[in-house]
Amino acid sequence: MNPEPEQDTNDKKGTVIARFGKSADIETSEGQLLNCAIRKAMISIVCGDVITWQGHDNNDCVICDRQERKTLLERPDASGKYKPIAANIDQIIIVSAPRPGIDLDMIDRYLVAAELIHIEPLILLNKTDLYEKDELQKMQDLLNTYQIIGYDIVYSSVKQDHGLETLLNHLRGKTSILVGQSGVGKSSLAKHLLPDIKIAIGKLSDTSGQGRHTTTTTRSYHIDAASSLIDSPGIREFNLWKISPSEVASGFREFAEHHGNCRFNDCAHRREPDCAINTAVTEGKIAKRRYDSFIRLCDSFQEQVQKR
Repeated sequence: MNPEPEQDTNDKKGTVIARFGKSADIETSEGQLLNCAIRKAMISIVCGDVITWQGHDNNDCVICDRQERKTLLERPDASGKYKPIAANIDQIIIVSAPRPGIDLDMIDRYLVAAELIHIEPLILLNKTDLYEKDELQKMQDLLNTYQIIGYDIVYSSVKQDHGLETLLNHLRGKTSILVGQSGVGKSSLAKHLLPDIKIAIGKLSDTSGQGRHTTTTTRSYHIDAASSLIDSPGIREFNLWKISPSEVASGFREFAEHHGNCRFNDCAHRREPDCAINTAVTEGKIAKRRYDSFIRLCDSFQEQVQKR
């Protein structure tokens, strides 16, 4: 009678590349891909987590611990509970497109999130082939507000093979995540940058103009040995977790040089006398549209508090 194989109890390192309910796809330190069970007592596991695991193969492996995260991108779900999206990312690629439309407030919310969790953001306007020349120029003029305050912007078109080499240069040596509404072309970008990987691509609805969720699970792909790209499901709206007005202000990087110059330490940057932020807006040092976006964000959090 052959003896049963010994259970491997040695902890080994790996990285989560996708989460599926009670299991997760991991890449081991040797580059092997496995689907491992997640222990019931385990704390939350998401794409990008560095974990330890035990076992031998897909039928006999389990994630038993998670290392401390250096960064975590999350958002509240419909019930207000925090939903982690991805961990240990270096860069957020905020993707927009002419269809389903440019949502500047959503871009601002992602920028605030990036600033507060100390992840470098990149703004990407995709599907530029859908613009007429004068329309594209108007959009570039509008987005120039972000460039003035130090954000990088890339203009891309998969159909015209435009801007993709520039995007690739921004991805080198980093773990980056593509975020944005459904239908902005995140999966098309990922497929073009990773031609050997099978990635589903959907179409915009002819009636609503909204994108279909072709990516259903946040998943990480290797660009090269030092660079990874995470493709995430599209969302209609990205909301921030509960933060104070002062934290919102900290997420607007152009406010930084004016912080501490208001008459009142607890200035809300609204109608208070001698508000340095309001003065900067009046003098054209802070864009009025960005200031209005800041106020809308603060108001939305106040509404959430009043509903509780």
